[in-house]
Amino acid sequence: MIVLLNLLRWVRRVIHDDLLSQDERGYPILHLYLDYDRAWATLGQAVDNAELDVTSLDRDSGTFQVVIPSSVFTGDEGGGFFCRFTFSCDRETAYDLQLRVYGASDDYRVSVLNASGSAPVDADLAQQVLVMLREFAA
Repeated sequence: MIVLLNLLRWVRRVIHDDLLSQDERGYPILHLYLDYDRAWATLGQAVDNAELDVTSLDRDSGTFQVVIPSSVFTGDEGGGFFCRFTFSCDRETAYDLQLRVYGASDDYRVSVLNASGSAPVDADLAQQVLVMLREFAA
């Protein structure tokens, strides 16, 4: 029984590692080997599970507009006692991003773009967002 559980964990880890790759320009993408309806639902569930602030979504164009506070990546929950004296309590950095689902057949991909959707964000930020989405989609 323990051997079977370890095998299942290993398979799950291998499968999840294969979901992240790079597009032809070197930007991170997340593969969802699903049809469009299921890919859209999976991304929506991941966004909900991660408790991201969705400002808009458009199923026809495959886009989620989200705001992600920087504390999601750093783990900082607040400024502490001294932020009240320096008036910095409400100055948390937030990333306004667009998540786009695109592809065909049973290989839809998720990319992370700037707020207008005109360009990919920094590769490190995109990687962090996609890893988070992958974990919350599981």
